[in-house]
Amino acid sequence: MTHDDPASGREQPSPAVPVWVDATANRFGMPVLDFTPVFAELTSASTNPEVAARAVSWGRTSIGLELDAAAVESLAPIACDLRYPAARVLPDGLLFTPGAMEEKWVLVHRAGEVLAARSWTGAVLASARARREGDLLVLHALRVSEEANLASFGDAVEVFDWLVRSHALGELLPLPVSEEAAASLERAPLAGFSVFGSRLVCAARRWAPPPPSRPLRADGAVLMAVRRGDAQAVRDLVAGGEAVDPPTTFAGYTPLAIALVRGDVAMVRTLLDLGADPGARDDRGNFPLGIGVVHGAPREALEALLARRADPRAVNADGYGALHAAAEVGNAGAIPWLLGLGLEVDARTGRGHTALQIAAALGRLDAVKALVEAGADVRAGSPNGTALEIAREEGKGEVAAFLAGGE
Repeated sequence: MTHDDPASGREQPSPAVPVWVDATANRFGMPVLDFTPVFAELTSASTNPEVAARAVSWGRTSIGLELDAAAVESLAPIACDLRYPAARVLPDGLLFTPGAMEEKWVLVHRAGEVLAARSWTGAVLASARARREGDLLVLHALRVSEEANLASFGDAVEVFDWLVRSHALGELLPLPVSEEAAASLERAPLAGFSVFGSRLVCAARRWAPPPPSRPLRADGAVLMAVRRGDAQAVRDLVAGGEAVDPPTTFAGYTPLAIALVRGDVAMVRTLLDLGADPGARDDRGNFPLGIGVVHGAPREALEALLARRADPRAVNADGYGALHAAAEVGNAGAIPWLLGLGLEVDARTGRGHTALQIAAALGRLDAVKALVEAGADVRAGSPNGTALEIAREEGKGEVAAFLAGGE
């Protein structure tokens, strides 16, 4: 099913209707209006190629700094005090990048303000002045255009808070709506989809969100240059005062981690030369060496990390080290190299599994062979049994046959 933005002049109704879910039957502890029956298979489309291209191009060719906020700057500010944890380094750039036409907003951090623009048109419809207070970003003056339609759903400050949290922080929260808006959305739920798109999952008549789940982060100019593979631009940006390794909106990956994912050896070296941290952690405690192993980064890139004192024995929040990571993705070529760094072949994760048991569970036959050849203990137990027992349980026949032949 498709749905066009009102600006495109066409809307296709859905036969499904939203339903109220009792407070005891959802995780929010309050009655919520569930839009899932209506929006589950709803997609957005436009007959305007320019609009369609813009809606999904954010973050590829733009970091939002060119947005024109003049339309809202003259509006009377609404006092507010919205507080969000923020990354230690929060560059000017994209707080939220829409990846599909069903995501109707783009959020930008720029020069002491947060801008909310329509992803289809690039029109800035709301802005909030921001100041830094220690680890917090505090929004203290909100300007909202009538065209944004935020106040038509409920309190404009609460709705803007929801917009930041549901988009920039990726939190699943009910849209705070007034009694009148709730009744209206029951009758015409597509009015909500037109404004908020697929990020609108449910709505509630009161707003009592939990503390923010993670810090705000922004994708800025350094990340864009890394994505382009433009090492000179990175050097120029850092020379001009940009931070070399701010955490990005993707799981807290730094530009160095992104360069490793891309397999860009020259960029990895450039970032390290400029002072990027070879041990920087993402949200799950993953570290550059492990990220590089998972994504099959060239050996030269991994060695560049070690040359800058990256710890080969580092583990993430689940106790996974680089060897476990190689086993998980089947990067068999990395296994003897990692063991040559002094890693223990039978080191266990936080849940008590060896690299061999991980490879067996996932059917990574080449990794299993490399680990056995390196002396991994095929009879070692775990909460799920030996590597052979795990392979059989998971239906990995080739791995089980190989391990059984070695017993």
